[in-house]
Amino acid sequence: MAGPVGFTRKPGPERPKWVNTFAFYFAESLLKKPFEGNGDYDMAKQPMLKFVDIARDMPEKRKADRRNRDFDEIYAEFATEKAAEQASRCSQCGVPYCQSHCPLHNNIPDWLRMTAMGRLEEAYEISQATNTFPEICGRICPQDRLCEGNCVIEQSGHGTVTIGSVEKYIT
Repeated sequence: MAGPVGFTRKPGPERPKWVNTFAFYFAESLLKKPFEGNGDYDMAKQPMLKFVDIARDMPEKRKADRRNRDFDEIYAEFATEKAAEQASRCSQCGVPYCQSHCPLHNNIPDWLRMTAMGRLEEAYEISQATNTFPEICGRICPQDRLCEGNCVIEQSGHGTVTIGSVEKYIT
């Protein structure tokens, strides 16, 4: 499959398939950056960096008296708009502490960007490139102490990105 400006999704003999897939999506996203005609970057069209305007929000937690009757999940799922909104809060920092504090070193900023752009299949592929079971990790991993606990925007007082809830949503 041909990609932007000569990139292909064919794996090279010396690299695993996920490296080429990641490079393809990364290059494609760079070409889609929102620029104005005069070459200036238009922040209004930027899908990320919304943490100043959008507050942290978690899915609704089910009441304990309802949870003790079934084995359904504790938290409801995000709606599509809410997942994209919360993913857009990521600051795409230069040194992603969320990724470095993840035991699997998941490419968290990359799949948050894809989710914010509405590209859920690509977000899932990036998530699955380093994590065999993202469906499980989004539910049982202690994100509050790992990735979310080390989020840069949490340190600045804006509330962390709800990484676990978004991961649960894309799976």
